[in-house]
Amino acid sequence: MQHISGLRLPDPPHFNVVTDSISINSLWWRAGAAGWFVPNPDSAAVMRTAGLDPEDLHITGFPVPAFFSDYASRLTPPDLTNASSAPRILYIINSGTNHAAETARLLLAETAWEITIAVGRDAGLQTELTRLAAGRALPAYILGWTDQIPHLLMTHHVVISKAGGATTQEAIAARCPMIVNQIVPGQEEGNYELLRRTGAGALATTPAAVIQSLRKAFADNGAVWLQWRNALAPIVRNDAANAIARHLIAASASSEKSATSTFVPLS
Repeated sequence: MQHISGLRLPDPPHFNVVTDSISINSLWWRAGAAGWFVPNPDSAAVMRTAGLDPEDLHITGFPVPAFFSDYASRLTPPDLTNASSAPRILYIINSGTNHAAETARLLLAETAWEITIAVGRDAGLQTELTRLAAGRALPAYILGWTDQIPHLLMTHHVVISKAGGATTQEAIAARCPMIVNQIVPGQEEGNYELLRRTGAGALATTPAAVIQSLRKAFADNGAVWLQWRNALAPIVRNDAANAIARHLIAASASSEKSATSTFVPLS
């Protein structure tokens, strides 16, 4: 209950934006809320099974930066049916990623792909990989920390990364199929499960398996890759942030109208 200028007003409604998929910790709902914004129907089904009222679950998608919707028609990877176009591979190395250096070395040893590797703040690995990338016939870009991940996702054919929540959802927003090379038990299991159910990527937990998955994806002018990319289209919801904002504005307006008509003076 709020106290404003001598009035006792009801608290405004509280909503939760759920950022996990499928493997959802009960902490998301145990404290209660006026409603929950969930990223996909599969996640809503999990929460309904847990006993939440379906009317309180709003399937909006995961709120990603507006960049994805603003540039959806302008940024795409090269057409793989064009003989002069090479597959573009993005490898995002997160802190604690298994076999990171070995995977990067194998990627740079491939001669038919363009490679971009984001190493974060690992300056030593960046120096090593920059040296290995020198002299490749096709471009290789070794990046440190970068805020250009949305642009990179939209201009590369595949991203290799652990199944983090934001990375997985931004890859979906970019329609960039994902090769998951690591799953942290818990919420990341659900992120990969979403991709598995959708048929939009692969699980490859060793460096050799990553390379094998990429070769399979890009064989026959990228036939498997195209299947992955097309599978992502039905689950892309790049307007989620706006949809959530509109709902909150409407809920706030309704709450204010109710509060002003039923306020209780302080005694």
